[in-house]
Amino acid sequence: MEPPVPGWQSADTAEAPPCDPVDWNGDFDWPLSDAELCAGDYTVRIRGDLRLWAGTESVAGLSCVCEVEGDLMMEHLYALDSLKGLERLQRVDGDLRITAALGLRTLDGLSSLRSVGAALSISSNQRLESLSGLKRVEQAGELFVTDNAELVTLGGLERLESVSGELYITGNRRLSSLRGLDTLREVGGIIYLSANGRLATLSGLNALEHVGGLQVWYHSSLIRFDGLKSLATVDGDIIIRSNTRLEACKLPALEQVGGELNILDNLGPIVSPSLDRLTSIGGILFINNNPAMRYIVGLDALTDVRDIQISSNDSLESVEGLGAVTSVNSVYIVGNDLLTSFDALGALNQVDDIMHFRENRLESIDGFGSLRQIGSLDLDDARLTNVRWARGLERIDRDLLFIENGGLESLDGLEDLREVGQDVVLSENTNLTDLRGLYGLERIGNDLRITDNNALSQAEIDALLDTIGEGNVGGAISVSSNGD
Repeated sequence: MEPPVPGWQSADTAEAPPCDPVDWNGDFDWPLSDAELCAGDYTVRIRGDLRLWAGTESVAGLSCVCEVEGDLMMEHLYALDSLKGLERLQRVDGDLRITAALGLRTLDGLSSLRSVGAALSISSNQRLESLSGLKRVEQAGELFVTDNAELVTLGGLERLESVSGELYITGNRRLSSLRGLDTLREVGGIIYLSANGRLATLSGLNALEHVGGLQVWYHSSLIRFDGLKSLATVDGDIIIRSNTRLEACKLPALEQVGGELNILDNLGPIVSPSLDRLTSIGGILFINNNPAMRYIVGLDALTDVRDIQISSNDSLESVEGLGAVTSVNSVYIVGNDLLTSFDALGALNQVDDIMHFRENRLESIDGFGSLRQIGSLDLDDARLTNVRWARGLERIDRDLLFIENGGLESLDGLEDLREVGQDVVLSENTNLTDLRGLYGLERIGNDLRITDNNALSQAEIDALLDTIGEGNVGGAISVSSNGD
């Protein structure tokens, strides 16, 4: 084939591209280029970027283009109201960006497009109502559908099976459904869903099996976190945050989370997450500031998790389950104002860093029946009356801190404790009278401080010191402002 105009060369027919194109070498700016791109009966592969000028009124003159090896950029187009003319386009190897195309209502001219190698970005198109023109797209490097004010559904993406990078669906204020993503099985990066004003459910993602991460933020209509019936593996984090009406959170097939699992700042009456098959969380399990959540149950298949923090859930009354976890780095149960029952972590035998109970409403704890070793134990819970749940605990590597536990009367439950690696602090426990639970202590690595326990007698303190032996306290002994 002879080059029709300077700058052309024949395509490599050995590659047998499906559109059998000739090549345009370099970038092409439409309609500003001096060359006439589609002057004959042939198809064209642009070996560079194809850029549409802001004043473009028609793309009919690009009717020969079937492949773009660089980016196809359609941005800030104020006069274009149709993509008719691009019906032969089958592949874009770089980005395909349709941004602020103010007149577009549909993408129908892209009906032959099958793949986008980098990012397929549909953003800030204020009149766009449908993605139906993308009906043949099977693969994209990344997918961004953001800030399209009139977009109601993702219908048109039904053939999309994989996205190798990130997938963002954000700021589409009328979007009510994720239908259209029904064949999507894998997303290599993060799925980020945010501020889609009418989205009430995640139905439409039922085929999804594996993602790099999952984040769902700032939805005012999302009631049910469902529709992810096949999702088994998340390589990174799951973040479910600031969804004001969320009631249910169900991931029935989920088995592994490589990063963190965060459920926080959801104002709706969310119930305990349903995660019956989840066995592993690589980072923290963080359930924080869900003011209407009343209970946490289940997670009984979970065996591996790095840290657990349950905090500032104003209506939380009980925590149960987590019965297969044997070791963690830390446990924080903090600031749950109505929490009166904790019957969880019954198989836990080791906490590497810290276990901290503070500012809950707990009077007793029924979990931790297997606990043997803790990095530090920090209790600051005004209603807690005993530590019998710690029976069997043999060693604390660093500190034992019991401070401001107004309901604590005795240390029964610590009889098996033999060593504290650093400090023991018993302070401002106003009803503490009995220290016999510490009579088994053989060594305190650093300081022993017993202060401001109004009901604790000096005789009780002296008996403890005699039992331990002052020579077995590695640092200073400080006793002051107790009962007598």
